[in-house]
Amino acid sequence: MLARETMVAAAVLAAISIHPATPASTVCPYGKLPSAFNSVIVSDPSLCPPTNLTCVVDRSCKYIGGSDTVSWNAIGDYSGLPPNRTAWSFNGGAVCVNVNAAQFPSTITTLKLSNMTFPPDLVKPTWPAKLKELFIETTNISTIPTNLPSTLSLLFLGGNYLVDAAELNYLPRSVTQLSLENNDYTALANLDWSNMTQVYLSRNPKLKALSNITFSSKIKNLNLENLSLTSWIMDPLTFVALNSSLQPNNTAEDSTFTDGSKAFTGYNYYNLAITTSMSECSSYRGTLTELWPDKRFRNFKYKDSVFTVCVLPSAATTAVPTASRTPGDEGGGLGTSAIVGLAAGVGIVVVGAVIFVCVRRRRAAKPKSPVFETMSTPGTLAGTATSIDVNMNCLQLVRISNNELVVGPQIGAGAFASVHKGQFQGRAVAVKVLLKDRITTAYVQSFVDEIVLMSQFDSPHVVNLIGAAWTRVADVKCVMELMDGGDLKDFLDHHTPAQFPWADKYIHVLSIVDGLSYLHSMNIVHRDLKSRNVLLDSTKGTKLTDFGISKEDIQATMTVGVGTFRWMAPEMLQDKGYGVSADMYSFGMVLSEFDTHRTPYVDLKNPITRQPLADSAIILKVVSGSIRPTFTSDCPAWIVDLASKCLLLDPSQRPTAMQVSHTIRSKLKELSTRLFSI
Repeated sequence: MLARETMVAAAVLAAISIHPATPASTVCPYGKLPSAFNSVIVSDPSLCPPTNLTCVVDRSCKYIGGSDTVSWNAIGDYSGLPPNRTAWSFNGGAVCVNVNAAQFPSTITTLKLSNMTFPPDLVKPTWPAKLKELFIETTNISTIPTNLPSTLSLLFLGGNYLVDAAELNYLPRSVTQLSLENNDYTALANLDWSNMTQVYLSRNPKLKALSNITFSSKIKNLNLENLSLTSWIMDPLTFVALNSSLQPNNTAEDSTFTDGSKAFTGYNYYNLAITTSMSECSSYRGTLTELWPDKRFRNFKYKDSVFTVCVLPSAATTAVPTASRTPGDEGGGLGTSAIVGLAAGVGIVVVGAVIFVCVRRRRAAKPKSPVFETMSTPGTLAGTATSIDVNMNCLQLVRISNNELVVGPQIGAGAFASVHKGQFQGRAVAVKVLLKDRITTAYVQSFVDEIVLMSQFDSPHVVNLIGAAWTRVADVKCVMELMDGGDLKDFLDHHTPAQFPWADKYIHVLSIVDGLSYLHSMNIVHRDLKSRNVLLDSTKGTKLTDFGISKEDIQATMTVGVGTFRWMAPEMLQDKGYGVSADMYSFGMVLSEFDTHRTPYVDLKNPITRQPLADSAIILKVVSGSIRPTFTSDCPAWIVDLASKCLLLDPSQRPTAMQVSHTIRSKLKELSTRLFSI
């Protein structure tokens, strides 16, 4: 970030060899400026003397004098700057400055406009083509320019009169450093700042509320000094990111990055108050929680400050219906309900690019050119995009006749899709379709990618794809085999440990880890392994499911149902780089489910209120490694030991799926060759 000191805009640079000034052209570009703006600062060798890099001219392009001796109130053509000048600063001296005629060379990457006001007829300035850092500070602007370049990474808008938080949604995605300090905001809401590394909100005296602002572990510096917030509502992932990524701020000298640069880090808290009320938080069914409870490194004056925020709970989701079944059902059988747990859509991520090729294994033929389909979405589908542009070429090899597909009743639903029982060519199938409010180009493309990915699989431990059917692109359906035993979570919920003993569980455990071994051999991370995403069948055995590949879906599914975060590895919760070892952590959580027949951590209570532990508290404990799922005294010791290894905080220390598979097979051979043949 530029030093805060203001550069003198007009400087005489002696001894620079520039061609002598040439007479002004017949038509001066500054003649169109209002008459009040008759002193234009330029860097133009055709208008300035050879000894001046910059000078001041009038509206007829007549030289008035050097910029060190003559005041100016308009900015003109600066294309005369030498290529090695990549940064330039204008200090307006608190006067009204017209920038409508300003032009800058593409070599300028940092531009600063400070201490000036702009006339009411201000037009959109023409920014340098490669601008990376823009400072518009201590001016009279009340709205953010709408033509900011996509190259921008730093935007400093401090000391203005900005009030509309909605404008911030239209900043270039490339911006990662943002300063909004000392403006007129009263509330900031519904902002995706997951890409931000540095945010300054300090000294906004009217700012009282923050809500639904998403941060990730990318955040390195958050300046909240001199704020008095009476409300801050946040989601669990943001709560984790802020707690795990930010410590009380240090000086720039203490913060050296791998590239050698220095910058402020941590959170700035001097004269900060955050006092979210219990009544407001209760109205959102959230949990009032202390943000940054670790006060050890704060200045002694603020060591007792408590910042209370409201962490939203996991939202309810549609439960997957099952056939009538009671805990007293006999035996360890697989049941008869026709359920497919494919609705959640968090799914897997491809570590390499190989999976994204749009051809199906075992088939060499492909269309000669890509097929793109565009659909105008009917107005009756509220909340959908106006058009869907998706590459459907990827599905041509797995396309099946929509006329032969009969879609029956819904048997499950999640955040992104619903699942229906259906018939295809007389065979019972499961049909997955996007929810109407998810029919956008991004979600449809993600759904198509999911189907393509499933077409690559050929494993007895992974749910089989039958094909894709559609008449319009927005109606694309994923048709899969139907598993008649429902999902593992439902089965555990409806059977006691006595009805489903470990002797019967081992084969399911082995099938799960063999499914992971298969996926990991293809360099694929499942990312959402849990009992709900393990399907059972009376003849086909146990299989993994849920293969959505949209990375953005993680944020949404964190607040669906009983928090998905309960199974997530710490590195995923912190939005750090992760690999197949994240699945092994989740596998350890599933082993706990096998043992207890309960959702992980559901037994944990707040020691004071004796109420179930809040999601935010669980997340923090998972991230710090200070919490482990429960195992009963009846659980085989070798299973507890295996789970403990899978749940290690360091991903590199966890066993691989293949190693776990070998361990299980070796142990089962030890126990009894009569259990089943391997």
